[in-house]
Amino acid sequence: MGAIDNFFAQNVVEVVARRRMPPKPGQVGSRRFLCTNSYPLLNSIIGKTVFHFNAPTHRPPYDARAKNLVTVFDLIMQDYRNINLDEYKILGAIPVSNDAQIKEFWDKFYTPVLSKYSTSRKQKFMNS
Repeated sequence: MGAIDNFFAQNVVEVVARRRMPPKPGQVGSRRFLCTNSYPLLNSIIGKTVFHFNAPTHRPPYDARAKNLVTVFDLIMQDYRNINLDEYKILGAIPVSNDAQIKEFWDKFYTPVLSKYSTSRKQKFMNS
């Protein structure tokens, strides 16, 4: 596992990256993510309930590394997404590698902030 994989496995990360596909009319050329690969967070009862997380059952039909991508679980879209590592910027990170940090994530970020996002606010976040 590389350093970037390890980083996503230990944190909830806010990142902005260039879209892999050309943007559709009205879309910006980048995409903002709130994502993680922290299995302790995602596999928790709350993680499965709130984020509708299900562990993948098979690998994608392509080699993400060959395309310079990292696959992460997008907490807003509640599904796996690929981040283009050719052009990305990490805007912030919240550690979630142990039970105390996961509790702090729920208590200080998810409940007071993210749980209050409407559908339109989520869309605005992803496209900013």
